[in-house]
Amino acid sequence: MEPFSWEDFYAPTGPGPDLDGGKAILPDDPATKQAALYLLGGLDRQGIWTSTSDTSWSLMALSEYFKGISFAGKASDLTVTQPDGAGQRLSLDPKSFRTLSLNPRPS
Repeated sequence: MEPFSWEDFYAPTGPGPDLDGGKAILPDDPATKQAALYLLGGLDRQGIWTSTSDTSWSLMALSEYFKGISFAGKASDLTVTQPDGAGQRLSLDPKSFRTLSLNPRPS
């Protein structure tokens, strides 16, 4: 077997397909809910998924998991942080949208 090269196609998928399969086969199983919570709870624990394909699988699986679910119509407060600065506090109203400017190249 030849060694792995960064020029080779490599597309790790992470836990997204686990959630997708769980939703299709065992939608009420606690493991399916746990897979959704894992994806929502911190991505890969560094705040990112591992690759573009992993992100795609994760977002598709989460959208399928939450399809048809209603959420409370209350405002939510959150803080968005980036490595280069203080957090930005936001209040989100479920009946409107917010735009947030982020620094794409944190120092």
